Amino acid sequence: MKIGRSHVVGFLVATLLAILTFSYPLRTASAFTPLVTITVGSFPQSLVYDPGKGEIFVANKGSGTVSIISDTNNQLVANMNVGGFPYSLAYDSGKHEIFVVDSINGEVYGISDESNEVIANISLEASPSPQVSQGPFLQGIAYDAGRGELFVASSGYGTVFVISDTSDSIVDTIQVGHNPESVVYDSGKHEIFVCNPRSTSITGSQSVTTTESFPGFMTVISDTNDKIVATLNGLDSCGSMVYDPMMDEVFVTQYSPGEVSVISDTSNSVVTNIPITGSLVFSGLAYDSAKSFICVLSSVNTGQPNPVTVVSDGNNSIVGNFNGGNSPWALAYDSGRNEMFVANWGNPGLVSVIPDNAIPSSSSSLISGSNISLGIAAVISLVAVVTLGLVYLWRRNSSNKAEDNSDRRELGQPKIS
Repeated sequence: MKIGRSHVVGFLVATLLAILTFSYPLRTASAFTPLVTITVGSFPQSLVYDPGKGEIFVANKGSGTVSIISDTNNQLVANMNVGGFPYSLAYDSGKHEIFVVDSINGEVYGISDESNEVIANISLEASPSPQVSQGPFLQGIAYDAGRGELFVASSGYGTVFVISDTSDSIVDTIQVGHNPESVVYDSGKHEIFVCNPRSTSITGSQSVTTTESFPGFMTVISDTNDKIVATLNGLDSCGSMVYDPMMDEVFVTQYSPGEVSVISDTSNSVVTNIPITGSLVFSGLAYDSAKSFICVLSSVNTGQPNPVTVVSDGNNSIVGNFNGGNSPWALAYDSGRNEMFVANWGNPGLVSVIPDNAIPSSSSSLISGSNISLGIAAVISLVAVVTLGLVYLWRRNSSNKAEDNSDRRELGQPKIS
């Protein structure tokens, strides 16, 4: 059979499609190689790093416990039973204490990092308004090192409680509107940023109910007088937040349309939005102080590996990603060891330790991991193209020789070897 150009082109296209098809699973599932994996309580909800002790505290809302991990040997130091529904954590550098928010019971517990015992129990159950009858539904907490105070968001009451770490008591209550959830402290401006994502309120009896929707926004509070100094609209689906002290910016996730918004604390406005491809559910942010990167945790597929997207705060661009393991839910950066701790949702829960050298440093790192198979596929494709091209030229040359020899036989001339 004579081989023509159409045969060669068709074969080359089929070969290339086969290579790309078989390499696709390799491109979408980069290797997950944590330094170590530590078993903690069930359904870990949040993490916080204690630089004074070199420990990571883990709030396990499923088991009502707080796990403590030493970053020296990555071993479990203690597993404290605090009861209730441990939801969020904050480290108090002035008192060397960890404060734990019990979301359901309306309590905040203070834990000494010296004795690993609960030394304070602060009740936030009482409603600040007689018109509000539902529970507090405590959410995020942030420590203000400048004032020695803790700010706790209550989505049930629409308030932020201010707690003094000296007296372990409420010193102020700030009305911020519907559904405050996450809270972050801006040490550069001495302000508290509060995320109020969009919400729906249903009131009335079983026979007659009224539904009212509220758009999402951000509230900025001055810690000098506990007054609201700014309100940022257009942040309907704001979620997790982290403060970047190098750029004086606050990074906040928005699950719809799947992006991270960057807020300047100078203008109290959004300066840019960074799309995170394929991510609709964000469960955490962490600031990598060694690289000045923001790590964005996505939890799209429960029980499956999910990516952690790495963003450079210098140009607000994505430089790469690393695998956060199965069902990642929270993360915290350990500046003492330059390691990232990732909590993996489950019963029991796991905490994975990611060394800093596994976190991409630039866009060139995209050559490794999930994209390395693209390079392999390209090399294989090139080899296939060259080989098939040579085969085509050889067959064509052989065919031309055969035709020439046939003509020579008719003319009585010797054949070409």
